[in-house]
Amino acid sequence: MTYTDADPSPMWLAHHHPDQYERCVTFGTLHVCRRCLVLYPLAVLCAVVVLLTDPPPTLLIAAMWLLPAPVMAEWVGEHLGHLSHSPRRQVVLTALAAPALGAALAWHATSPFELAALAPMTTWAIVGLAAALLGRAARSTDSTWRDEHEADEARRARRLQQLLEDADRASSTGST
Repeated sequence: MTYTDADPSPMWLAHHHPDQYERCVTFGTLHVCRRCLVLYPLAVLCAVVVLLTDPPPTLLIAAMWLLPAPVMAEWVGEHLGHLSHSPRRQVVLTALAAPALGAALAWHATSPFELAALAPMTTWAIVGLAAALLGRAARSTDSTWRDEHEADEARRARRLQQLLEDADRASSTGST
């Protein structure tokens, strides 16, 4: 990824636009997608546990269908504009869904492309993609959403500028 003055911070495991840094965790100047940071390590850990413990297939199938439901409800709600972003909710629901992905990865490792694991994961991916596309289409035709977003961003920029000015004043007052 290349960086510009407008986007000076690198993103790792992040697919967000630079104006969505609130969806990332910051390590120094590095931005990491919060959902990815929770999902992938937990899914790999769960896949290893599934491979080592060999739970009943019915339990794995139920997990793959049921555990992603709350995070997908959140995803759909956010993308269709019915929910605002909540980092805490995002982490909790992603952690709940991660074992389903882990179960699917473990199943795929032992029986590649078997329908029992492929069907739930494909279904949830299609639901998420459909919500994202519908939300994008709605936002592109909804100037009110865009205007509100730009006004929110302008307010955030003014607050940040004020905080920086206050910090500069405090540091110059404290150093004399």
